[in-house]
Amino acid sequence: MDKPVNLMSLINAYNDLSESTFDDYLNNKGISINEQEIQDMNKMIESMLHTVEQGYQRQLFDNFYIGFTINQISKEFGYRQ
Repeated sequence: MDKPVNLMSLINAYNDLSESTFDDYLNNKGISINEQEIQDMNKMIESMLHTVEQGYQRQLFDNFYIGFTINQISKEFGYRQ
């Protein structure tokens, strides 16, 4: 995850490109995402589209970072049971 993407572009690429070309797209953008996450994102976008004005749709979905992870800082911030 090192390049921001437009969420609609990501979903359109998923829907329109061949699997190998889509994998190349993800690799180029540094994105690690699974099938369920893409499907969930598609549902979220559909919901958002119903609530925004046409003129702002493209900007609303710009500059998202997908697959962002934070390394554990110290044991203090780790998982506790």
